[in-house]
Amino acid sequence: MNAPVPSDLTLLVLTDAGQAPEWIRLLPKGWVKSTRGDFLVDDQALQSILAAHTARGIDVVVDYEHQSLPEFRSPDGTAPAAGWVKDMEARDDGLWGRMDWSPRGAAFVANKEYRYHSPVPLVDNASRRAIALHSIGLTNDPAILGMTPIVNKAGITREDEMNGLKELLGLPADANEETILAAVKGLKDFRSDTVTALELKDGTGAEVQATALALKNRVATSPTPEAFAELKARLDRREADDLVGQAVKDGKLAPTMVEAATRLALTDRGGFQAFLATAPKVVPVGQVVSAVAPVRGTDGLTDGERAACASAGVTVENFLKAREG
Repeated sequence: MNAPVPSDLTLLVLTDAGQAPEWIRLLPKGWVKSTRGDFLVDDQALQSILAAHTARGIDVVVDYEHQSLPEFRSPDGTAPAAGWVKDMEARDDGLWGRMDWSPRGAAFVANKEYRYHSPVPLVDNASRRAIALHSIGLTNDPAILGMTPIVNKAGITREDEMNGLKELLGLPADANEETILAAVKGLKDFRSDTVTALELKDGTGAEVQATALALKNRVATSPTPEAFAELKARLDRREADDLVGQAVKDGKLAPTMVEAATRLALTDRGGFQAFLATAPKVVPVGQVVSAVAPVRGTDGLTDGERAACASAGVTVENFLKAREG
């Protein structure tokens, strides 16, 4: 897998520029396209290369422009080393090597005078699988198509990018590129969902931060559940008193019905409002009501209360329960 790293996150990775990297990817994994012949780098190939390196027991040379090969040897026959591959590792994205650069080779790489390396694998003719690594050449014209520069983005290597992203994302050191990119996608989706949930216009970092701080302050100053319940109870009582008071003024309730009507308004606001909408006037508006005790029938209701029940469709039992609390 050789997926690109998002450029905006790459810019967050800090590293020392102008240094030759300690580790570079020698061969990408998969079917490798090359101007000198395509070949396969799979798990079997990686194990074969590692076994051959161990059996040979010497470091793999990194030369200039493949001067270790007879067809590219310099006129004087010399083939100086730019460095050596000290160790090799098989990773999810290919074969990696730990470099021991010569001072001259390190300077060439750090100054970007040589941007690429070109591996020289030994390939099995039948399977086209790489089985060993002969040498590595520093060049600006690699045979492998799409080869990653040794040093890019002002001295930041691809390994630096990966390691920096792992640290930023809180991933373990052995996380592969697939895991890293999945984490980046998760962050992108989270940001998109956050912008949508907050109903933001632009969704810039500053806007998200400001909205989050506003919500935090709102939560910090919000009343406790107990205080909110007490406030709601007060408001409900005030609204019920207003409704009942207006009903008395309109002549739809006798003063003796206020207490029971208030309880009903508190327990069933919608039902009480529906009653008021159709209730007839039981007391003439503006008439002074005598303080004489009301006359109640055998059901315990006055004529006005009975009329109110009939108009609202409330049973005598429910009305009495509401009146008595």
